Amino acid sequence: MSANCAEFHLIGNIVRVVPMKGVIKVIIASNLRAKKGDKWVDDPHFNTVNIWSKNTQEYIANDIHVGDLVRVNGRVRQSEYDDKHTGEKVYGVELHGDDFSRLAKKKEQ
Repeated sequence: MSANCAEFHLIGNIVRVVPMKGVIKVIIASNLRAKKGDKWVDDPHFNTVNIWSKNTQEYIANDIHVGDLVRVNGRVRQSEYDDKHTGEKVYGVELHGDDFSRLAKKKEQ
C-alpha cells in the first residue's frame, strides 16, 4: 500500500536543547557551502526539530550535547492560525523528529 508523506532528513550540529512540557525542541545548525565568484562562503541554516518520543527525549537529555553532530529524520507539518491581534492568517512549518541519532561527539578544543 502506498502512502503520501512529507519527510525531512537533517544532518547538523546541536546548538541548543530546549525542554518544554511534553516535547523537547532541538535546534540544529547545518551549513551549506556555496561558491560566490571565486570564494567559498558558508550559508548556515538553523532548524528547530520537535521530539515527542519519551525514549528519544531521555536519550537526548542523557547523551547528546551542544556541538554533537546528529542526524534526524521525521515528518514535515504545515501549521496555520489566525493571529488574534491582526486577524491575519499566519503560516508555519514544523519538523517532528521520529529517528534521531548522534553521528559524532563534539570535537574537544
